[in-house]
Amino acid sequence: MMQALKLSDHQSTPANLNEPLRIGLLSVSDRASKGIYEDRGLPSLRDWLGRAISTPFQLIERLIPDDQAGIASSLCELCDQSRCHLILTTGGTGPSRRDLTPEATIAVSTREMPGFGEQMRQISLRFVPTAILSRQVGALRELDDGHSCLIVNLPGQPKAIAETLGKTVLAHDELATRLGLDGVKPLFLSIAREEISNRAIENAIRFGPDQDSEGLNPSVSAALHQQVSWSPPSTGQTGRPLKVKTSGRESAVLVDGVASLLNHLAGCCRPIPPDDIAGFITRGEGVSVHRVICSTYGRLLARHPERAVQVSWAAGAGNPPNAGLEHGQSRKASDPAAFAAELLLRANDRPGLLRDLTELMSRLKI
Repeated sequence: MMQALKLSDHQSTPANLNEPLRIGLLSVSDRASKGIYEDRGLPSLRDWLGRAISTPFQLIERLIPDDQAGIASSLCELCDQSRCHLILTTGGTGPSRRDLTPEATIAVSTREMPGFGEQMRQISLRFVPTAILSRQVGALRELDDGHSCLIVNLPGQPKAIAETLGKTVLAHDELATRLGLDGVKPLFLSIAREEISNRAIENAIRFGPDQDSEGLNPSVSAALHQQVSWSPPSTGQTGRPLKVKTSGRESAVLVDGVASLLNHLAGCCRPIPPDDIAGFITRGEGVSVHRVICSTYGRLLARHPERAVQVSWAAGAGNPPNAGLEHGQSRKASDPAAFAAELLLRANDRPGLLRDLTELMSRLKI
């Protein structure tokens, strides 16, 4: 009875908040533990924790083969002897007979935390349908001396680990580089002007670290530089320029060898003459026309290089779109195409400035 009373008193004592956080990393792999190939699970977890946690912490790492007894022993050692507060395992969560990490975790835990496994599978299903085969679990190991540890199973692939845990903070200058911008200020301006879609930002954040100085995969970057040297197609098989049809009128974009093809200017980079442009065949929306340096186009090209097409501006595409039109006149199908472009005005603040600018743009038919 006295021993039970002492145990109860000890368990009610709050944890020492000044104690450094200790995290155990356990990579489970037969081949990596034998040196057949390099383990990538531990470096991925180490990198993610370094970006996710701002307070000091200590890492205790283990690399072991797929063996239930060995996994259970390592979990107990990390919790009981190394006094880890959190243990992250990677690998051994699939349906193979050698994937025994969940069984070992449940065997040494005092209480299961089913929400962790449910949430991780729900997240992974957004990326791959085979996530339904994953068997990750989360559980608590609680000792009689009051120490407790949360154990969470994670996938074995670095990409799956990043998708499951989620992206952490990304420096603004790095995000700007991945989007092909010159710095943080152009990044904020482009977002404010809605020149960059949320999808483009999401793709840039998810894009891996293996890009060159332009924020693109080296092979993609080389392909883009090659496309910059494309010669604009001047004629089709009939000897005449082939123009793309858009909304019942001729477009200012020429596609090599294809006539009457639906197209649109990509909203991610909004090309205007005389930008170097490239086309990408979409599913159901015709050809999307991008600037050749567009990072979004670079990622599309990396995934589906066979869907790239050569495009160029039609003759006269850069002419002022409203030239010769009086106020209130509607545009004809034969009129030059109109493009959305930025207009930067610099002036000293004075009374009547806005009125004068409005009159000036009206006279210029802007």
